[in-house]
Amino acid sequence: MTIAFPPLPYAQDALEPHISADTLATHHGKHHKAYVDKVNAAIEGTDLASKPQVVELLRDCVEKVNADLARDAQLAGSQIHRFVILHKELDADDGELTRTRKVRRGFIGEKYATVVDALYSGDARCVVEAQVRFEDGRTGTVRAELPINAVKTFAPIAARVAA
Repeated sequence: MTIAFPPLPYAQDALEPHISADTLATHHGKHHKAYVDKVNAAIEGTDLASKPQVVELLRDCVEKVNADLARDAQLAGSQIHRFVILHKELDADDGELTRTRKVRRGFIGEKYATVVDALYSGDARCVVEAQVRFEDGRTGTVRAELPINAVKTFAPIAARVAA
């Protein structure tokens, strides 16, 4: 897995006169790119998503959000119960994102319907087969078995106080 260096969603001179094209080129084209390149070099040959520490970090973050949601009686029912780490990064070339990197929710819902179904069915794992388009235009099929991770949820605070 590599982290993609995103292109600017606008022309380099679009922020002038507040930020010059040269400044933006330096910060985005050199500094930001250097950070992305360093991360890619650091994770080369690794699959972060398969590391238990990454799953636990995500679980901890989601549980903190769930705890915050439980404090509001109207939002307590919106807690996340399970999550999955997809086998690949969402990509505009695969139709999953717009060119400005916005998620195409309808397309995602259809393409990953088996994942969504597994999240709600109680399955422990989900098998995904997806058509992918490579940068050189070739297409292929990727098959992955994804673990589904449970997350702690909390009773609404108002309900706990009343009980």
